[in-house]
Amino acid sequence: MMPSPRSFKATLGRRYQQGLSLLEVMVAMGIGLLLIAGVTQLFIGSNQNFVVKESVSRMQEDVRFAMDQFQRDMRMAGFRGCTRDLTDHLNPAGTQFEEFLLGSTPVFGWEYSSTSGGSNPGSQLRLRALEADSVTHSWGAGPVGAAPSLAILPGGAAFFANVQPGSDMFVVSLGEVHNVPVTGANLAVNPGLNLAAGSQLPVTQGGIVIVNSGDCATADRFQRTNEPGDGNFVARANGFGNPSNQATTNLFSTNYDDGNATLVEYRSWLYFIRPTAEGPELARRQIGPGTAGLPIETVVQGVENMQVLYGVSTGGLNNRVNQYVTAEDVTDWGDVMSLRIALLLRTMDPVNPDTNFRSYNLLGTEIFPSGVTRDDVDGDRFIRLVATTTVGLRNKLE
Repeated sequence: MMPSPRSFKATLGRRYQQGLSLLEVMVAMGIGLLLIAGVTQLFIGSNQNFVVKESVSRMQEDVRFAMDQFQRDMRMAGFRGCTRDLTDHLNPAGTQFEEFLLGSTPVFGWEYSSTSGGSNPGSQLRLRALEADSVTHSWGAGPVGAAPSLAILPGGAAFFANVQPGSDMFVVSLGEVHNVPVTGANLAVNPGLNLAAGSQLPVTQGGIVIVNSGDCATADRFQRTNEPGDGNFVARANGFGNPSNQATTNLFSTNYDDGNATLVEYRSWLYFIRPTAEGPELARRQIGPGTAGLPIETVVQGVENMQVLYGVSTGGLNNRVNQYVTAEDVTDWGDVMSLRIALLLRTMDPVNPDTNFRSYNLLGTEIFPSGVTRDDVDGDRFIRLVATTTVGLRNKLE
């Protein structure tokens, strides 16, 4: 069948698209590139915002953990059990018998100072300037006679090499209860405590142990002289370790055979800021008898500086704090009733989209973390946070 003349003409008159012109291609590519750039920018911004929020969230969580740790230790500072009247079997003439650790001083510390200035309230501390080799660093703790001996520190004054310049440091001593059943005291030639069959006391050899009677009438303090794995017995021999125990003729104050005795391990923790390859961090180290060779523990990372003030009760105010002073201004550590601690934290990575030139106030000390002077433009991109807490020493306020 032949097409009609009319339909044939219509077919011949149609124009089919044969391709795109160069101008049309360029316009399409431009629009595509704009769309891709917009999506890419949106992705980058969203990803950067996520990284910032994640870093800040982690920093805030680290703050909460550090403050909880401080508050727990401070509230337990000086705790030895339910009995205040204890019989002491430690040798006061021993080389490691330190009144600041084993006496009635649950908290003490050191204030930072250097040839470029100290960190006391009212001063300005430029952290980057402290990195210069010409700066000599030191830590002080009150007048002669009131200051703790540097022999307390592992390795003595050489331990300061582990401490971040510009930061204060402090020690808190407290008792930790171990729920291990005591069946009685051995009063024979080899004195010690008998534990229930299959029980062990997780206190290292040389550690300080305090046993309290169930009725809170008596308590005894001594140095453990055997290893935790030596069966269900906690030895209290004399002439072993430092400070060592007194003569074994000094018997326990009671038999501790009623099954209600409580065992307390008395520990001392040194808190400080230390530099690491990943950045500065809040760390702690157990010190005192039986702690040789123990490692430094990380509390939280990203802590650049710590400032500490001590609340003291003076003038017969009946344990009420009337002023906060630095460690160098404490004349009697027995007057300390509380601690005020400030931390400067930063994110682990430089995630701040803007350069940070700020200074930060920590208990009256102005900290410049990134610059040498107030007008220094050498900032960084770390996000920072200041956290402060004040904790009373519950066992001193009672």
